[in-house]
Amino acid sequence: MPYKVLRYSIENLKKCFIEQATAHEEVVSSKQHLACFENYFSHIGVKTIIVEKDYVNREFLEDYSSYYVRSFKDYKRHCVRLHFFKIEISEEDFSLILEGTPKGICAKNLQENYQGFMVLKPLPITIIGKTCISTYEEDNKRHFPTIRKYHANLYGINLSVESLAYQEQDSIVAACASSSIWSAFHRTAILFQHSLPSPVEITKWATRHFPFANRHFPNKGLSAEQMAIAIREIGLEPLLSGVNTYDTLKATVYAYIRGKIPIVFGFDLWDVNNNSSTTPARNFGAHAITITGFNETNIISNKFETVDNLTLRSSRIDKFYTHDDQMGPFSKIEFNDFEVWNHNKGSIKCLDMTWKDINGNKGNIKAGPQIIIIPLYHKIRIPFTSVLTSINFFNNLFIPLIGRIPNFQLFEWDIFLSDISDFKSDILNDSKLESKRKKEILLTKLPKFIWRAIGRIKNENCLEFVFDATDIDQGSFFILTVNYNTNVYLQYNLLLKKYDSKNMEDFSAKSMIESLQ
Repeated sequence: MPYKVLRYSIENLKKCFIEQATAHEEVVSSKQHLACFENYFSHIGVKTIIVEKDYVNREFLEDYSSYYVRSFKDYKRHCVRLHFFKIEISEEDFSLILEGTPKGICAKNLQENYQGFMVLKPLPITIIGKTCISTYEEDNKRHFPTIRKYHANLYGINLSVESLAYQEQDSIVAACASSSIWSAFHRTAILFQHSLPSPVEITKWATRHFPFANRHFPNKGLSAEQMAIAIREIGLEPLLSGVNTYDTLKATVYAYIRGKIPIVFGFDLWDVNNNSSTTPARNFGAHAITITGFNETNIISNKFETVDNLTLRSSRIDKFYTHDDQMGPFSKIEFNDFEVWNHNKGSIKCLDMTWKDINGNKGNIKAGPQIIIIPLYHKIRIPFTSVLTSINFFNNLFIPLIGRIPNFQLFEWDIFLSDISDFKSDILNDSKLESKRKKEILLTKLPKFIWRAIGRIKNENCLEFVFDATDIDQGSFFILTVNYNTNVYLQYNLLLKKYDSKNMEDFSAKSMIESLQ
């Protein structure tokens, strides 16, 4: 029988790993992925697994032809694909659907309750191949801007799921960095219209100009420079940013991920067992994951690093959702005030991970932020920092007015990258925007990629500044102002009526002020 229908349980999933992927039981039992999938599948309500045998997976075929086919051992080239559903399906139900005589459960029911698929590779250790699983339910807190639609055909039954592709690191043909870039490319291929390389191709590109760094295959890891080269090879421009503070990390990631761009996050791994000034944390290497979403709370901060009174929406973030090849898709990495002590680096603020230490205990492995790498279309030239600087110039003008003008409030700024289609859709669907101004904005010719800086008070959009993301960072890249709240607009108009911006250093901030005068 080329398929099998199983009731979902973590035990049955484990059996699939052992039997269908021919992995050793000890290896499967030691995988942290099992605990991740057990928690995740419980949350999204998986009840049935349909096993599709002898599945041909393009990504694995390319890895196979590049490395495994040359091995003395005869590795299989066919994979197994597991399909997950949130309804109970029996062997008889599925058989009747394939015969075209369904009773009760039909093909439409399968699509409506489809939760995604997982490819199992016929390897002894790194068995989890391309995996596309539906996300946690999106609400006012959880956000997954980077997901896209994937299609699967199960013996003629068309299925689809909104996700972002994930796979376990294969240290033979791809290190964690290659897997992270591969996941990011699955979104940017749709966003920026480029080809979709396999992990083995990414590793080849990354190591081509570093012939003495390490062997191409097996590959144990990529440097930041090698990751940047791989991104350039596909036709994108890598933006590398150091992020050793929470504020910088949250604000930068939020700004680009709202633009639907997954971000590669590199960090140091710290083991904090008995961590103290006398027993320092142990650094046991670096790791790279893909940031795919974020979670917001109602708690905001009015301080961005050393800049007082600049409130950013990104400060609400308390966790990222990531594709971590050592854990699973959409695994959490959380912010707290934990500090690691190390003799060489002193005190380091770290994020919580769900990894287990060598003793099998959670909570002792921390992530010390180092770098993010953002794959950008080459015409997106204006970085987030430039927009932030202009908004800060504007914001600083009104700090002296706090307490002097009754009920005066500074904005909470929502700054993010966008494309013109999403912007104009938001404008069209905004019921509070004055109709003539709405039509004027919709008919305005704008660049494909823009920066949006929305000033909010009590979660209500009041004012928005739009910037040209494709401009050069020399003059003013400000484009237009959107007035969502007439009272707030008039208040700022009166406050800026006599302001002299002639000698203002920031040209974009100067244009913003003039648009309100």
